[in-house]
Amino acid sequence: MSPSGTSGAIPPRGSRKAIDIEWFHPAYPVVFIEGQPFDVTYKEKDVDNLNKRFIEALEKIRLKVMKQGRDLEPLADGDYLACRESLKTVGEDAFGRLPRGLWQALLGQEADLQDLGEETSISLDITFPPGMALLWEMVYTGNQADSFARGQEEQFWGFRYPIGHLYSPNRLKGLVKLQSGVFASAHAGLQHSEAELQQIEAKLREIGAALNLPISLQRLEEAISNEELTGPGKVLELFNREDFAYGMIHLACHCATPDAEDVSQSFLTITAHQREVAMILAKFENFIQRQGSGFRAKYRPLIFLNACESGTPLQLLQSQSFPKSLIDFGANGVIATACRMPDNFAYAFATEFYRRLLEKPQTKPYIGEVLLDTRLHFLHEYQNPLGLAYGLYSGTDQRLLVD
Repeated sequence: MSPSGTSGAIPPRGSRKAIDIEWFHPAYPVVFIEGQPFDVTYKEKDVDNLNKRFIEALEKIRLKVMKQGRDLEPLADGDYLACRESLKTVGEDAFGRLPRGLWQALLGQEADLQDLGEETSISLDITFPPGMALLWEMVYTGNQADSFARGQEEQFWGFRYPIGHLYSPNRLKGLVKLQSGVFASAHAGLQHSEAELQQIEAKLREIGAALNLPISLQRLEEAISNEELTGPGKVLELFNREDFAYGMIHLACHCATPDAEDVSQSFLTITAHQREVAMILAKFENFIQRQGSGFRAKYRPLIFLNACESGTPLQLLQSQSFPKSLIDFGANGVIATACRMPDNFAYAFATEFYRRLLEKPQTKPYIGEVLLDTRLHFLHEYQNPLGLAYGLYSGTDQRLLVD
């Protein structure tokens, strides 16, 4: 282990030991790793600045991908080098803000597992107060003095570990039960959204036939008629129904924040029956106040928001965001993006994620591991690190059960 906080080999794939990194209360700036305390010295403004710089670096990649047109292609060498250097710069600064000794403690956890001869590494379940949580995928732990050779990209935490962004207390279940399948909706203005849903639907049909299970993809317009769909409240009522037994919800949608000072007015926009439905953040919370619950406790789906800026910290000290509000609504976890996604990349990333997730359902795959492998696929095959924008808001020990 290097005193400078760098490591050598990338940890092996395979099983993982989930490491809890926990900050229990904002008034006490102490982080605990497996019970060991570390002092926090950075402030909320530092977190806000680093997150914004990370998103700006991702936005540069987005603009280069958008120039490719309809089909996703590997980034040109020059573009790729420039993009990863921008990410590396902010990632090094984020690493410098870590509590002193924290990185060495994580390396120690890895070394202990390897000394035992176990083919395992670690995953990170990170619980921090609102306003103090970095987008941890950006942290870069490579040696600053080394040239940035190929392979060094996996020194970004988002390419090295499954990472779970958690809200305290963590009440999420370890299993996502697919049950009836996937409930989905898309925005008609997204060029690839229809193909995205068709690909997921085909994979579910294949798995259902192989396992003789009645799983499918149901669309919003199939569940609510044109006459019944009078507004977003009808969608929330559907989510609250006793027979809403879908293990996953996939939304290929737009996300907008009309007022940065009022995060509660952020909204997701989907299309059904050839008209737009705006799912305003505040409506989820209002529904809980009136009804007492959102998704039924016995179902609790995982939600994939393939949307523009759906996971972005929209303002300092925010206590509301779509991942948190959806979990409060009863979701068993959320996958959300930290920046705007090009339509061609969002489509490719989602379909590759579901292909890997449903490839061997009888093995009960770890969702965080599949997300990591999907990021690495686009890094290696397309020279595209934009997968760092996809974050998991759940524990890294969460698995998919298809039965």
